[in-house]
Amino acid sequence: MKLAIAAAFAALTLAGSAFADTRLTATLDSPQGAPSKFIAAHAVWNCEGATCVAQVAPDESFGATSCKELAKRLGHVASYASDTKSLDNKALEKCNTGAAAPAAIGTASR
Repeated sequence: MKLAIAAAFAALTLAGSAFADTRLTATLDSPQGAPSKFIAAHAVWNCEGATCVAQVAPDESFGATSCKELAKRLGHVASYASDTKSLDNKALEKCNTGAAAPAAIGTASR
């Protein structure tokens, strides 16, 4: 009986970790002008400079499609990773299709 209870507990623990939240980090090619906080790809992102972090993101927030949501909002993404894995170059290319264009920088005139 004790063995059955222990096995059931182990199965629940493993199943729970399959749906566990993770931390995501995205590095942008161009730093943002001011810190920002927003929701994208089912996660709350905090961006400062060229780094954006989602402290608690569901597992479905990792992938090229979720990265693409970020790229559409902020521009070209140089890297996109969780604590245990990162997007490869092919996935980053998919992520960056349709990335927001960098903001134009005006020139001073006399």
